[in-house]
Amino acid sequence: MKKTTAAILGAGQIGAFFDSPAKRDRVLTHAHAYSAMRSRVTLAAFYDADIRKAKAAAQRWGGKPYSNLNRLLKEIRPDIVSVCTPDATHSRVLSSIAAVSHKPKLIFSEKPLNVFGPAYKRLRQSLKGNRTTLTVNYTRRWSPEFAGLKKRIDRNEFGPLTKGICFYTGTLMHNGVHAVDLFQWYLGPVKSWTRSKSARTQSPDVCLEFSSGQNVQLISVPNTSYSVFDIQLFFEKAAVLISQTANSITFYKSASHPVYPGRFRLVPAGVREKVFFKPMLHAMTGLLDFMDGKAKLPLSLSEVQAVENLCRKIVA
Repeated sequence: MKKTTAAILGAGQIGAFFDSPAKRDRVLTHAHAYSAMRSRVTLAAFYDADIRKAKAAAQRWGGKPYSNLNRLLKEIRPDIVSVCTPDATHSRVLSSIAAVSHKPKLIFSEKPLNVFGPAYKRLRQSLKGNRTTLTVNYTRRWSPEFAGLKKRIDRNEFGPLTKGICFYTGTLMHNGVHAVDLFQWYLGPVKSWTRSKSARTQSPDVCLEFSSGQNVQLISVPNTSYSVFDIQLFFEKAAVLISQTANSITFYKSASHPVYPGRFRLVPAGVREKVFFKPMLHAMTGLLDFMDGKAKLPLSLSEVQAVENLCRKIVA
C-alpha cells in the first residue's frame, strides 16, 4: 500500500524545532510526529518564506526545502499538509492550498484559522468540492487523558461543575482559545460572555456562561518571562487541576480534615497523569487513522469556527 506523503508549511518551533529526532521520549512537533510514523507516512518537504529555516528543518528531519509554496504544492502533491506558519498568514496559506488543482486530502492547521465571513465560506466550498478535509490542532482534543476526563464529566462522576478557572498568558486568540475550546467540549455551547474593561484588549479576563447554566472564568496573566496555562475545575464531589502548562492532570477527592473535626479538605486521588510528552503523536495517529477510514476526527470544522468566532467577538 502506498504511503501517505506529507509536507510541513512553516519551519518554526511547532513545525520542526521544539524537539529533535534524538528526543524519542517527547514528540512535540509536526515533523517529529511524521518521523515517528514513518511506516505510514513520508515527510517529503518543508516550506518557509525564509529558505534558511526550511533547509535547517529539512536537514534535521528530512525532506526537500522550499521557499515557494505553490511550487511545493505542485511538485510534491502532498496527501496531507501541516500549516505551521505564523497566525497572521494562515488565511493566505489556506487560500493558496485551495487554489491549486491537486489539493491535499487533509489539511492539519495550527490555530487559529483566521478565516472569517465570506472568505471562510469560499474556502470551505473549495475544499469540500475536492473532498479535502480541514481540521485544527486543538491539542487536548487528541489527548487520551483529556478525552478520558470528558467521559468522567459526561458520566457525572464528579457531580455538577460549581466553578472553573483558567489562567493563561499570551493572547486569547492564540493561547486562551484552547481553554474556550476545552470548556465548550466539556460543558456545551457558550450562551453569553462578559469581559473585563482593560487596555489589554487582546488578552482579556472573560467570564463565560454556558447553556447548561455553569460559569467559568479565563484570567489573563500579564507576564512575559514565563508561560501559564493552568485550569482549576471544582465539582460538587471532587476537583481537577490541570497544571504545568497543561502537562499534567491531578484529581482530588474530599476527605476528613486531620485537624478540624467535622470539616473536609481536598486530597489527591490516585496517580497524577502526565499528559503532554507526545501530544503530536496522538494527533498524527488520529489523523492517519481518519485518512484510512478507521477513526473519526475529534472535532468538526463547525466547532472550530464557533470557537474562533466567539474569541474574535470577545477581543473586538
